[in-house]
Amino acid sequence: MYREGIAPGILGALFRLVLRGLVLCQSLSKVAGRSVVVTDCRLVGCHSTKNSSCHTDRFRLAPSPWCTTGLVSIQCTVLLLSGPDANVPRDRDVMSVWWTMAVVSAARSSGPEIESQGGGNPPDPRPMLVLSLEGDGLPFPAGRRFAPQQFWTGSPSLQDGNPLGARASGPSRPAHDFIESGEAAMLAWMPPVGALKVQPLADVQTLVRFLGGLSANDLPAGVDPSKGDVVYRGTTGELVMRWELVWNRLDSFVNNSIPIIIVLDNVPYAFAPRPADAVEKGTAYGQNMGPTNVTEYGEFIRTLVRGIVARYGIATVESTFAFRVGTEPNTQPGHWNDTTAKYIDMYIAVAAVIVAEVPGSRVGPANFAADGPTRQPDWDNVIMPIARGIAGANARVDFLAMSCYGRASMCRKPKPPGADSEMARTVSAETPAPTRWVDHTCEYAPAFASECAMRLRSVQAVDAGWGKLPLRTMEYGDQQNSLGIVDSEPGAFGAAWTLSSSVALTAGGVERAYHWGYGDRNFANDNGACAAPLTPCGLYGGNIWIAAAAGHLFGGNGTATVLANHSNPLAASSQGSPTASGIGGWSPEGELRLLVSAFSTQDDHPPVGVSLQFDRPTAWPPNPSGSTSPRGLQYRSMRLTKANSVYDRIFAEAKANGTLQNGTDPNVYTLKTMLSVEGRANVKANGAAWLDLQRESYTPSPWSPLNTAPESDLSLSCTQDKCVVALTSVVPAALAIWIAVA
Repeated sequence: MYREGIAPGILGALFRLVLRGLVLCQSLSKVAGRSVVVTDCRLVGCHSTKNSSCHTDRFRLAPSPWCTTGLVSIQCTVLLLSGPDANVPRDRDVMSVWWTMAVVSAARSSGPEIESQGGGNPPDPRPMLVLSLEGDGLPFPAGRRFAPQQFWTGSPSLQDGNPLGARASGPSRPAHDFIESGEAAMLAWMPPVGALKVQPLADVQTLVRFLGGLSANDLPAGVDPSKGDVVYRGTTGELVMRWELVWNRLDSFVNNSIPIIIVLDNVPYAFAPRPADAVEKGTAYGQNMGPTNVTEYGEFIRTLVRGIVARYGIATVESTFAFRVGTEPNTQPGHWNDTTAKYIDMYIAVAAVIVAEVPGSRVGPANFAADGPTRQPDWDNVIMPIARGIAGANARVDFLAMSCYGRASMCRKPKPPGADSEMARTVSAETPAPTRWVDHTCEYAPAFASECAMRLRSVQAVDAGWGKLPLRTMEYGDQQNSLGIVDSEPGAFGAAWTLSSSVALTAGGVERAYHWGYGDRNFANDNGACAAPLTPCGLYGGNIWIAAAAGHLFGGNGTATVLANHSNPLAASSQGSPTASGIGGWSPEGELRLLVSAFSTQDDHPPVGVSLQFDRPTAWPPNPSGSTSPRGLQYRSMRLTKANSVYDRIFAEAKANGTLQNGTDPNVYTLKTMLSVEGRANVKANGAAWLDLQRESYTPSPWSPLNTAPESDLSLSCTQDKCVVALTSVVPAALAIWIAVA
């Protein structure tokens, strides 16, 4: 019988045997309670110029092209036997299994030649995913202006929750508590020097809707939303600044040494035409029109910038401030309901003021909404004309930015003519069957991060002088799930998605991604490091686990490289196939450091094998005679799966106890969205235990000898010049690995 997969236990045994023993296929015994024979293996693709041959006691390949080092694709027939005699195929199942593997060496022999088998690509999913660490690989982050962890240490900050300045804006966690509680060590991230308050893992923040222009929904009932603007018109029509709001929105960031990007939006109501219902209802994000008088608006920005310089000094403003003109003008009408020409004129006026008043600072256009398969028309019709207009005016641009999210909500498209049930689509429940389809394999596909980067590069290509501008994703993370609920995916799925999509962004030249916070702040105290009177510690989501792992691996000044992908490309994730992604690097002492994800848009995919090939360090001890398993090496690891992710475990417990808000919703959320009142109370009551589990998942394991446990899910095999790390992984998962001389 033909199958496209293989049972997890069998896969693990095959995988360990293939890549530890360097025997491609051989007989196995009593795997998962049954005997297994691997036979009739045929070469279907070789990615090396070297030739040799190999054999086992069950089959023979001879001088057909084979790889002594490199990568190879194999098809094998797997017989699962039952009965007392392992040599008698009773009650057998037959699987035709494809996989791609790394080959380090092969034993030479003679025998009947078996021709290479062609005839198309292997079916997905492939049980083995192959990566390699190349000396000339892509730097991570792109351009290497930042340490690896800093790819994820930008974060937006909204004014919506504090529109009238009732409390201090900015970071709120006491830096002393953050350090004393052990959270700083757990996240491998320290607050800026001299900071009294901190936003964990936020080295830079964008201050969104800094000027006001908020929605009526952001203010108390009956309060005019223009009260949240930093400027208003007096009784005779003159402009009057609300400097107290400006300082409320800036002081905490500046005083705690956090670099900021002031987002010059929304245009305050004083400058914009005011729809009749704007005060009572507002738009989704507030005032969405451009200034009626662009010249007057530019002079207001000049007044604002001069006041900021007077308060903080020109040196501070030029070294730690940047200015972004608006948010997502192609998200219409939510963020922008005016013309493209008006946005261009507004940008030119603002950029001229920044250049004149603080020439050492930086200015750039809005973060353009780039994600999803439905974005291309507004990119072509709105963003590209904006870019050409700005370039044509020779206005200054110091960076380019975008928003790029993982979503399920955009994976809907018109039903194609003549579509039938054989298509890999299901009719959406919320829209009529004749008009809309849902593509579930598109949901959260990291391939769309590549598409985001491609779109931003198309803007960069508009002007020859923009070729070296930094590219940034100033809004990033998981967004609406298939139920239309905003879901940051704080469990293992979100961690694996974060690394996979970040690698895709980096390959497209993006150097930084700005996250929306970290999960549940002020969660609980315990009886240990986070005991009262320290402020409560937080629960951190899967995206933060990736950033913390990068900090543990590479520190504040280490370097990393994107791992080359030789099996399923990222695009395969858009078909639901598993993908492996990651970054890696070496310490000056020759310690190997890897951060790898196993991801599929199908949340629960069967386990996969992942192998990583690299050049053998000269400092590593030689193999014992006749062995391919080096001795004298040690490893440690840190992993996040559904088994140890705090949010996944909370979800599972609440589902069993009937304390989810929606027992039929399979998605993992932060606590308020996920749990009932009773469920939240239960979790809080066990806060110390959940914090203990979190610390364990964020802490590297002790060093252990490598290749000494025969059933380990991680192994290393080496020839004189090449090595392969092999591991089996559940999906989704993220894994940090260190390998060093003992």
